[in-house]
Amino acid sequence: MQNINRYIIRTWIFTIIQSRMKKITLIKFLMLTISLVGFGSGVYGQTSFLGVDGGFEGTATIDNSVEASAQLGKWTKSSASITLSDETSIVRTGAHSLNINNSATGGKRIWTPLITNPSTTSSITLQMWTLETDGSNTQSWLINIGNGTMTGEGSIYTSWLPTSAVNQWVLSTYTRSAWTFTDIAGIINSKKIGTGGNLYVDDVCMYNGDVDTTPPDAPTAAVVSNPTSHSLDISWTPPTTGVDGGGYLVVRDTIDPTTAPNPNGIYGVGNTISAGMTVVYQGVNPNFSDMTLTASRKYYYRIYTYDKAYNYSSAISVNGTTYDPSIALTDLTNPDLITEVGTPISQVINVSGVNLNTDLGLSITGNNADQFSLSQYSVSQFGGIVPNTLITITYNPTAVGTHVAILTSTSTGAMAVTRILNGTASKGVGAGIDLDKNMLKIYASNGTVILNADAGKSVEIFNVLGQELVQRVTIEGLNIIPVSATGVLLVKVDNQIVKVIL
Repeated sequence: MQNINRYIIRTWIFTIIQSRMKKITLIKFLMLTISLVGFGSGVYGQTSFLGVDGGFEGTATIDNSVEASAQLGKWTKSSASITLSDETSIVRTGAHSLNINNSATGGKRIWTPLITNPSTTSSITLQMWTLETDGSNTQSWLINIGNGTMTGEGSIYTSWLPTSAVNQWVLSTYTRSAWTFTDIAGIINSKKIGTGGNLYVDDVCMYNGDVDTTPPDAPTAAVVSNPTSHSLDISWTPPTTGVDGGGYLVVRDTIDPTTAPNPNGIYGVGNTISAGMTVVYQGVNPNFSDMTLTASRKYYYRIYTYDKAYNYSSAISVNGTTYDPSIALTDLTNPDLITEVGTPISQVINVSGVNLNTDLGLSITGNNADQFSLSQYSVSQFGGIVPNTLITITYNPTAVGTHVAILTSTSTGAMAVTRILNGTASKGVGAGIDLDKNMLKIYASNGTVILNADAGKSVEIFNVLGQELVQRVTIEGLNIIPVSATGVLLVKVDNQIVKVIL
């Protein structure tokens, strides 16, 4: 059955957020909801009590110190004869299991993390999967449910279970009939057989009611939306019959992840079901954002419903493709800047970007990088976009000669864009041929005539035949005038004339 308490809490949260916090984002709302009614162990309020801690994929620790009772947030033992350890080689599901070794012939207790809750009357089922590697020298065990102390355990245990199948994972269950309890913990009683050996435990689950082997219905209508260069949003419609105290598991791969989860398997985010098939979401909300993806790549998802006993539904499939981040650098190819020593000259460029993961960075490198500068070296992206932004390149030579540097524009995941900056410095007036030492300084470069002038000056450009090619009125400061002709040109500014060569 669905947990009514959780539904009431989530509805209350949503009402408060609607009325008082309208500016909160959907993502922040979902994170808040998960944090209040989440899947960690230690607090009653879900019909599957241990959550990912039962699969040893959560935050609960394995504590090898002796305790008199079950403890919050950790697996504990009642005797020094027991050794508990985190096992990462022999596991059924995920990346971890519990290794139990009791050197005594008498049964000793191992407790699950303690669950605290209001007084409740209900039947409770404990289920777990075990594996032994030796049929003669091993552990025998039984399981029970109690209130976390040595009193208050169920009056009916499972029978002692010696190994019946070596090197196979075996399911064991125990249901305690209707019982009024507050604190609650699962109990494993272990004793050695022969010279003893290891008992491996995984996928421990405790839930209200009798043993549940019926899978929930599958979700429907999966959708991928809001692609960026590094993320995709995935959503789906919950089954009309609910999740029966469970939630959803989402598996991702760059091919269709067809391998189904283990029956009763408890997975954490980051676990793999099979090679390349990674669990990217486990929770109660029917949507999530898959972050830190690779640009321009197609991803495939399978979405499952699971219930309180970690029975899994059939899967629904969906896929989506991330965008390719790109940078544009326009208004110049490889600029040629010509001036005299101590007289700076500038050129304006446009930079932009789409589907970016990080801000756009600009740098100048090379042996002559110190001869050039930029008006800014970083442009912020918003939502992956850098709109057209004007950047001024300034060449301010300190020595006569030719200077070369490299302008590079970068953003993480995008192909860098580079331009070669060429500068020529002389003692004269650059590329202009000075007919009057009191004239304006006018330069020709890369199909343009460049001059600094006051606003309102009349500019006329003629070829050697006296044909007028361009007529323009200057703006204040730097004027860059495109000219389609090449060769010797005469530039007239008011009553002054300068000869330049393109």
